[in-house]
Amino acid sequence: MTVERQDGLISTVRTEAGAFLHGRSVDGCPASGDALLAVRPERMALLDDGAPGPDGAPGNVLPGTVRESVMLGAMTRLEIETASGQRLAALLLTTGQTAPRPGAAVRLGWPAEAGIVMPRGDA
Repeated sequence: MTVERQDGLISTVRTEAGAFLHGRSVDGCPASGDALLAVRPERMALLDDGAPGPDGAPGNVLPGTVRESVMLGAMTRLEIETASGQRLAALLLTTGQTAPRPGAAVRLGWPAEAGIVMPRGDA
């Protein structure tokens, strides 16, 4: 990922697939160049087709394919593969609805304040 800009405490990064994502900048985060964006799995949400991200904005939405779905009682863990081949974990509340099965196309989203942008060497 590459930091494209900083606006106060929020950095905008561009993924290898060209998506723009937003997160809080940590101390030492570069104003441009290589960086990582970290999001806790329980802060991610599945979004309906065409729905905006959790902030009501189009950002922080990544499409992907479910590779694994495991029900863990009250939670369901999804492993999602993005267009660039990166794997993400999402931890969702288990509801009465059926969780997406492997192979299903999904959209993940999270609020900007749930993401943390840091220099690549800090991971």
